[in-house]
Amino acid sequence: MAGRSKYNSRLPDGRRSVYWSNNPACSFAYALTHVGARKVLELTGSAQDKAFDVKMMGECKVGNLKCISVVPEVIHQYFPAEEYGVKSLVDIGNGEVAGPSDAIFESTKGSTENILYSARCQSLWGETCLRQ
Repeated sequence: MAGRSKYNSRLPDGRRSVYWSNNPACSFAYALTHVGARKVLELTGSAQDKAFDVKMMGECKVGNLKCISVVPEVIHQYFPAEEYGVKSLVDIGNGEVAGPSDAIFESTKGSTENILYSARCQSLWGETCLRQ
C-alpha cells in the first residue's frame, strides 16, 4: 500500500494508472475472458484454505494469472454513515458488533472512497458521497 501511494500522488487529477499487477489486493470488481474465468475457477474454487481475493493475489504473484490493476480504483464499496457504527461482514466475522439493519440507515447518506460520481449517491441524494 505505501509503495502504491508514492505513485498515486504523482497522478494528475482525473487520471488513473493501469498496470500489470502481481500483488492485487481485494476484489471489488474484475473482468475475465471465458478462458480466464475457467482458470480462476480451477485455481481458486473448491474448498481453498484462503479467502478468494487472497488466493487470486497468490496466483497473480506466481504468474498463474495475468492481473491488471487500476489505481485509484473505479469501483469501491459504500460505507454507511459513521453514526450507525455499521461494520463490514469481515469486521463482524472478526468479532465486531453488527450495526442496524439495512432499512434503518438507507435514508442517511454515507460515503465512498475514490469514487466522485457514485451511482448510489447520485440517484439517492443527487450529489457525491466522496469521503472527506
